[in-house]
Amino acid sequence: MRSSAIVLALLLLACPGIVRGQDPLESMRKTKEYRAAYKEGRAEADRELRDQRPTLYTAGLRESFFNNLDRETGLPYSGFGCVIDNEEMGTIEGHNDRIRESIKAHGIPKGSFKPWEKELFGLRAYVESRRKHEKPESLTIDGPARKAPDGSCTVRIGTKQGDTLGGGIMKYHRLEIRAEGLQPEGVAVFAPAGDTFELFWGPKGSHFAVLVRTHSGTELLEAVDLRRGGSLRTEPDSIRAWSSGGSPSKRPGGR
Repeated sequence: MRSSAIVLALLLLACPGIVRGQDPLESMRKTKEYRAAYKEGRAEADRELRDQRPTLYTAGLRESFFNNLDRETGLPYSGFGCVIDNEEMGTIEGHNDRIRESIKAHGIPKGSFKPWEKELFGLRAYVESRRKHEKPESLTIDGPARKAPDGSCTVRIGTKQGDTLGGGIMKYHRLEIRAEGLQPEGVAVFAPAGDTFELFWGPKGSHFAVLVRTHSGTELLEAVDLRRGGSLRTEPDSIRAWSSGGSPSKRPGGR
């Protein structure tokens, strides 16, 4: 795992002007706001580890907007945005230091997606292998929810609406993930007219699923987190195919 210092250095390059001074990192670490937040960040990490939902806190620009998963640890990223203050910096460092200490002492924590690295970083091969012996779940916009095989959650594509900057109303679609006793989480879904949706549940105990959106015969493959909500990663070749109309993600036979 990258050290906090490396992450912070990249943050400063990505978001210049966040902090001032000859040694901005050390200056931030000396403030009372940072020290208090550092302790709270460690406490947040302990709660995540206890609940088996560990993450890595990040800030600034990552390498890709379409990858929200650290391959080395199998932990999803939880972002703080670009412009952060002393308190947020303390929270990030305290949290990640505690996660790193736990991994060093006990290994990859429960709740990590590391055991399914092959599937998550090879979504195309995973989906095609599943298609050989089973049919995926079919999803329709505002249609019925589908329940996970282990009964842990349901998913459906719903329609939401919100205000636009111009004062109008905008409708959008969301993959809604609902688990008992928890607030519903969701993943934004780009859904042009005529698109179709399939869902492949991940392996037993993996707590992820793969959403396949098909537009004019070209597929976009995205792994979603069924416990925390949110996107884990989108297959790079399917992103390129969607944006260029190319063939890397065409289904066999052009279907």
